[in-house]
Amino acid sequence: MRRVSAAVAGIFASVFWWGTAGAIDTNIGPQFRGWDGFYIGVNAGYIHANTRWSDPFGFTSGDFSGASNALGITVGKNWQNGRWVYGVEGDWSFSELQAATYGAISCFPLNCQTDLNAIATLRGRVGYLLNPNLLLFGTAGLAAAKFTHGNILFSSAKNTGIGYALGGGIEAKVAPQWTVKAEYIFASIDGGKACDIAFCFVGVESDKFHAHIFRLGVNRHFGQSGTPQIPVAPANRWTGFYAGVVFGHAQSFTEWSDPFFGLMSGEFDGKNAFGGLNAGFNWQSGRWIYGFEGDAVFTSIRSSNANSVCFCFPAETEITHILSFRGRVGYLVMPNTLVFVSGGIAAANMKFGIVGLQTGSAVEAGPVVGAGIEVQVLRNWTLKGEYLFMSFGSSEACNTVVCAGPLYSDYVDVHMARLAINRYF
Repeated sequence: MRRVSAAVAGIFASVFWWGTAGAIDTNIGPQFRGWDGFYIGVNAGYIHANTRWSDPFGFTSGDFSGASNALGITVGKNWQNGRWVYGVEGDWSFSELQAATYGAISCFPLNCQTDLNAIATLRGRVGYLLNPNLLLFGTAGLAAAKFTHGNILFSSAKNTGIGYALGGGIEAKVAPQWTVKAEYIFASIDGGKACDIAFCFVGVESDKFHAHIFRLGVNRHFGQSGTPQIPVAPANRWTGFYAGVVFGHAQSFTEWSDPFFGLMSGEFDGKNAFGGLNAGFNWQSGRWIYGFEGDAVFTSIRSSNANSVCFCFPAETEITHILSFRGRVGYLVMPNTLVFVSGGIAAANMKFGIVGLQTGSAVEAGPVVGAGIEVQVLRNWTLKGEYLFMSFGSSEACNTVVCAGPLYSDYVDVHMARLAINRYF
């Protein structure tokens, strides 16, 4: 921890020196200036975390994990020196992440559960301008998190943990005072005392909490008036074929039913990250862009619940991959910035099960609609952020003796937030 603290202190010292002594390098053209100054914005993304409980006798829960969406705010200050940009940034994000495990010796007879309520970081940043509108950066600093520990019956402790954060990302200027940012942050935080009530008998600690944060941010800059000049794209720059990679986070909602007894499971949900490929073709007509796009993503989104329709055993719906084919219509708000809507058809491969036993599978199709923004960050490369909603119909979820009668998955709705990097040809 001392080495980490020394490294963090060094980063902040470097940022301060460049901010006070470096200022603006007058040897660069005016098109590169405009990253100096204060900024504020919002961020949204996905957190996946691993944690562990232990006690003084050497028993541990083993590692267990959880995932959640996150939403927050960002504030920061940049100092520019030529193509180099130095800064300090702070952020706070709200989370509903819940990590839980069953069956571990230290958790018997209940479960170990850690909830991440909020996470904040204060970091130095060092970046390099690949072009006047595109900043590649690394970052490191301090992290803090608010935890609630407990089990299925009660909360056993609440505390705030401190640790370190480091990561990197890319930030693109999409308008004279607006930027879009994609970044990854790793945070290692001390979870603190996990149980401080008489029930625990001995001190139980959450001795490890590692968070992987993937997020997108939109920032408003309040800098000097010499903002970068965004180059005018040649006619039909957006016309042609493109292909790239896509990744993000998805959440599904579903419900099971028993038509014979008229029982309903109630809605239950699941969430996970995904990755895949996309490809498409655009036609440009002035500021309007028309096109079509297809993609394939791979994941393991598991939704489960225990209720009467499933004889008090957990029912589970798992989505393993999703394909979609959509038309797109967009408008160029700037030569390098496209705002678009899309719609089409999607298909998903699903598996159904009860108590770990697979009871059925299906490939279901349904409509998909969405919207997003795509930014040309280099001559033939774009960065795209978008939201998609998909809805799939009824499937037979169980037709085996395990169910003692047919059960149906009445619907599966999927909400998908994703980022794509595309190469245009």
